[in-house]
Amino acid sequence: MAAVVSPHIVAAPLISGEALLTLPVVTAATEPGQFRETRVLKEQSLSLGPGFEWETSTGLSTTQYTQGLPMRTQSARLTTGPTVQLGRFGFALPMQSGYELGIGQGETTWTSNSPHMTFALGPNDQLRLELRVQNRTEQRRASSRKSRKSLGLSWRHLFNDRYSLRAGMGQNQEVVDAGLQRNHSAEVYAQMRAQLPDNWQLSLLGSVQVVHYPAGGFGNRVTRDRSSSLVLSAERGLGAKWVLSGSLSIDQNGSSGLSIPVYTQSGQLRLTRNF
Repeated sequence: MAAVVSPHIVAAPLISGEALLTLPVVTAATEPGQFRETRVLKEQSLSLGPGFEWETSTGLSTTQYTQGLPMRTQSARLTTGPTVQLGRFGFALPMQSGYELGIGQGETTWTSNSPHMTFALGPNDQLRLELRVQNRTEQRRASSRKSRKSLGLSWRHLFNDRYSLRAGMGQNQEVVDAGLQRNHSAEVYAQMRAQLPDNWQLSLLGSVQVVHYPAGGFGNRVTRDRSSSLVLSAERGLGAKWVLSGSLSIDQNGSSGLSIPVYTQSGQLRLTRNF
């Protein structure tokens, strides 16, 4: 399998939001492909009192790509909810709904609620507890419904105004078609971030995830999957609202049905402009 270059070009939005112009992306694929995306984002915040705000964001996007066969998707989403900040304690309740139409692929709708709480242990340390409930319905040749529940706990430490560390863990439960397929997963991760001179930002993220499939359904074939990844990301502000960013990642995937793990590497280079 040879690595190929896929041009990634994004058109400017029609209204205020974010426009992306992406340079060639290096991916592992058997055939060359092309990826184009138009994305429009809008964010608003309404102050309802001291430490109390209501935040709303809307997004529209169109994606076209060819990898053997031409594909096209259109999607829209709405996220809204309150945020509260009282001293060291913070709380937010974002609620999201979305719709996606894939030409020749059918349509998908989803809703999610993700309340989270934060607590400042001190000037340089913060704890975050998050619960997320998501429901997704796909209408293709056959209808499929998927629900996912997640609970995560993370800790962030600021060494100074340039360096920070975030570490956390999470538990997930996923159910497909009212229990026809079911899995449980656990994840741990750690991320180091650095603000460097000349508008450079660096990030190093490592994670390990284990997925268990109970007996029955999909679990008749796979009972346990384990994956790990290491991602190095860089970003630099170029002025005039242009941002250059890129990433390199190494992934390892293994399961009880594989005798040896599978390794993959990927890289990406992106040029973005905000309006």
